[in-house]
Amino acid sequence: MKHVGSTKTLQPQAHPAGAAEPPPPLHPGALASQCMVSKLVVLAACLFMAAITLDAPVQALSRSIDPSVKSVLRTITRFGNAGWPLGIGLALLGMLRLLERFPDALSRDHLKTCRSVLWLVLLSVAVSGVLASLTKHMLGRIRPSTDADAMVLEFSVMAFRADWAAFPSGHGTTAMAAATALALCFPRQTWGWLAIGALAALSRALIGVHWLSDSLAGMMLGAVITVLIYRMMLARDHRLTDAPEAAFRVTLGARSLLLVLARRWLRTFAQVIQTQADFFRGR
Repeated sequence: MKHVGSTKTLQPQAHPAGAAEPPPPLHPGALASQCMVSKLVVLAACLFMAAITLDAPVQALSRSIDPSVKSVLRTITRFGNAGWPLGIGLALLGMLRLLERFPDALSRDHLKTCRSVLWLVLLSVAVSGVLASLTKHMLGRIRPSTDADAMVLEFSVMAFRADWAAFPSGHGTTAMAAATALALCFPRQTWGWLAIGALAALSRALIGVHWLSDSLAGMMLGAVITVLIYRMMLARDHRLTDAPEAAFRVTLGARSLLLVLARRWLRTFAQVIQTQADFFRGR
């Protein structure tokens, strides 16, 4: 290669024998190539910086929020209650079990896929919830609502008391676990599910029962556990990627089946009424 106006040819510099190769340049996917320990260190550093820089200001903000706004936030935060995804998930599993009795009306593959989606939600919420509960009680971080003078990094290890069980937020963990599971299965609604989960998780800090870093830690825990379970289920041949089509077909099939059953029940009920009427006329 020559410079313009120069007769000298530039040769590429060769690395001397035994010299170490230069490190690869950083790129957007560099974090994905890091080991698990490195990723955990990054997350811990981010949570620590959020705790020392944002927890106190957000807690001060929560004290100044209008009561009517707090009332709305308390309603939103209920979406982080584990009873909702667990109860609804179990009820839907029971319905799928009943629908399996009508193989002519519904595809078994679609029913199996829907069942896998429900198990993903249930396992994600249950496993992440247990981990969050154990962690928060062992670490024993004080809740900001416990004491007006509560300090951001005040801990009482192994306290096993509700007012000393702030980190991570259980509601934040549950909300993001359920939202991530649904986002992975229904990619066209990903941002909507994640927005609902984040809003429910962050509302815990805005109503003053958690520090902001508690909610962020819960969100991270719920998302990570859900992704791990999702990958494990895919490795076991669960067809979670077919969830949108399966849910649509099962919904249509279930609606048609319910209409048919309703007509049968109404016809049977009408026959019973007619029989009773004929009986009384005969008397």
